[in-house]
Amino acid sequence: MKKVSRWVPVLLAATVVAALSGCSGSAGDSSQTGAGAADSAVKSTEPVKLTVYQHSANITDEEFAQIVSEPVKKKYPNITMELIHTSKDNSPETLVANGTLPDMIYGSQASEIVFSDLSAVIDLTDLIKKNRMDLSRFDPAAISQIQMRSPQGQTLAIPLIINFSALYYNKDLFDKFAVPYPKDGLTWEDLPEIASKLTQNVGGVQYTGWGLDGGFLRIGAQLSLTTVDPKTNKATLATDGWKRLYGVMKPLYDIPGFNPKEVAKDAFIRDQTKAMIVSQGARVGEIDALFNQGKQLNWGMATLPSFKEAMGKAYYPDLGMFMITSATKHKEEAFNVISLLTTDEAQIEMGKSGRLGSLKDPKTREKFGQDVKALKGVNLKPMVNFKPTPEPSFSRYSDLAGKQVNPAFNKALAGTVDINTALREAEDLANKDIAAEMEANGGKK
Repeated sequence: MKKVSRWVPVLLAATVVAALSGCSGSAGDSSQTGAGAADSAVKSTEPVKLTVYQHSANITDEEFAQIVSEPVKKKYPNITMELIHTSKDNSPETLVANGTLPDMIYGSQASEIVFSDLSAVIDLTDLIKKNRMDLSRFDPAAISQIQMRSPQGQTLAIPLIINFSALYYNKDLFDKFAVPYPKDGLTWEDLPEIASKLTQNVGGVQYTGWGLDGGFLRIGAQLSLTTVDPKTNKATLATDGWKRLYGVMKPLYDIPGFNPKEVAKDAFIRDQTKAMIVSQGARVGEIDALFNQGKQLNWGMATLPSFKEAMGKAYYPDLGMFMITSATKHKEEAFNVISLLTTDEAQIEMGKSGRLGSLKDPKTREKFGQDVKALKGVNLKPMVNFKPTPEPSFSRYSDLAGKQVNPAFNKALAGTVDINTALREAEDLANKDIAAEMEANGGKK
């Protein structure tokens, strides 16, 4: 589905629809389904249409039909779901100004800030209590991120999906250059030696050993790096932590033959000239699409590389989540939809089709990927055991300052300036952007 295409329709097996239709629990069996009392909240059979606005977190019409609208229709025949995609003509600000807010938002963490600033989404605390939804069932890092981004620590969203990260590798290229396959538990410090053996020009074809999908900001999460001090709203980019990250990444970019401008996912999946790629869950869907087209990639997966001092730490949560708008006349029905899709049963079925759900119970991941052809025989531990790193702090200006990280690293890697200068300049630029944004929004912290 940020930032995000995350997924492609082919990942979504029809079993999701069939299984979710059976998630009918009642208030009395909430301990089994996780749905709480929501099942008894809507008794009316009057037709209800719930509109869902997609913002920031991507979801296709086909995906929405299979994992949202069809299961909901089977459970609640009177409810019809409609998806509205973000466009230049229907920005969040336009929806509020025109009085055309939908009933629900499907978005990422960035969406939460946008819509809370517009007073366009409601605090779900009362509905959570009324329907006895147990937030402790969810991944704690996901819930923490949601509450951290709320002005008063409210719960403005419920997570549906967490986007995992892993090290993908091409077995054929490892075989071609007689290099052992990467194992779980590799460090970033291990990677340059492996990648350099796989970066070769053979018969005029340039093969590269590794690639990064998503930029340096995500990797900083593994060291719990921040971009803004929430107490002062000053940028925190010229720090030892960011310098440490640069020092580890530089040997990978210095490998002769490596092309930093190459689109990593295309070189890995389409061209099959890149041996490894550090990326997120969306790649599984794209690889599976090849299988369904009669093409194949002989691939494997290992855990996301770690830093020596932070073994096993992954990125901050990258969420697909639901919010309910302040304009809806159907908040009970909307919350019922959210409850249905976050039952244990629904999350298990979602996992079968290659989506990592938002619940923390390992049982909800035991059947992960079983309906995805491309995952047959692949090591699933990187996905099943994926645990996002809790974000240590957050400022509403963190994302704004974070935009300066990649340009600063790229300048230093290109040799234009040294990393100390690059980060100091980036911090100055970020502080200017923050000051301008604070002035524009009335000094909101």
